[in-house]
Amino acid sequence: MTDEGDGEKVKKVEYKGKFYTLPELAESHDLKICTLYGRLRRGLSIEDALTIPVRPQAQPVEYDGTVYESKVALARELGCDEKRFYRIGKEYDSIEDALPKQNHTKKKKVKNNVRVR
Repeated sequence: MTDEGDGEKVKKVEYKGKFYTLPELAESHDLKICTLYGRLRRGLSIEDALTIPVRPQAQPVEYDGTVYESKVALARELGCDEKRFYRIGKEYDSIEDALPKQNHTKKKKVKNNVRVR
């Protein structure tokens, strides 16, 4: 349905028996309009697009006295696989556990029982 408001065509959608603009629906459901548009473009129904919870934003994380924007930012800073940090609390108990175990001693290559430098 379209409505002639101030000379402009405004598309309205039906939701629970009433007609609303998408910005009205987004605001009434505490969603960003771009979130609602994106969900509808991906094929979600209006009901699903409005009621699926928004994923929480990244939380700051402190490690070794420095606060990082997120676990991903910390992983990038440390040069680690970001996916390991998503598994904290599932596979790993802490950030330290998620860090790859690094052997700080350099191993020399051995070829035919002769050390190669």
